[in-house]
Amino acid sequence: MNKQKSMIDTSDVATPENRQIDLDKELDGGGKEILLVNDDAGTKEYAWWLNFMDDDVTFIINQTTNKEDEKVITCALNGAVRYFERGVKYTVKRRFLNAIIRTQSTPTVTPYVDSDGLSQTKIVEVWSSKYPISIINDPSGKVGMSWFEHQCKQPF
Repeated sequence: MNKQKSMIDTSDVATPENRQIDLDKELDGGGKEILLVNDDAGTKEYAWWLNFMDDDVTFIINQTTNKEDEKVITCALNGAVRYFERGVKYTVKRRFLNAIIRTQSTPTVTPYVDSDGLSQTKIVEVWSSKYPISIINDPSGKVGMSWFEHQCKQPF
């Protein structure tokens, strides 16, 4: 049996010579040198995150009594468009769920009289979810639930 030689291996490539990088030195083109850092721990974390966002999560966007709220929510993500109707169960990649989790603020205005007897206005932002979402099944269990809770607390 003949073993076919690979076209190129990493051992075939010469590594660059070691050199000191002077961050203040200007290149001929007028720009600064760029220092590239290979962080294996960051790469593993990023790979985990991509895999996590690729989980199939089952959820429902709950019905609302407000007649002005959308009946169908449109979600466009990286060129892919999905439509989610309220009250229907969907199983999609977590990244789509991430795109529709939004919080919105509603200002509450309260007039009051200050200690000097002057009329003042107090404005308080009350945060709530734009779309009431219920998670039916998340394969990541507690990690997925913690992620969902964290995302729901983020202002949009």
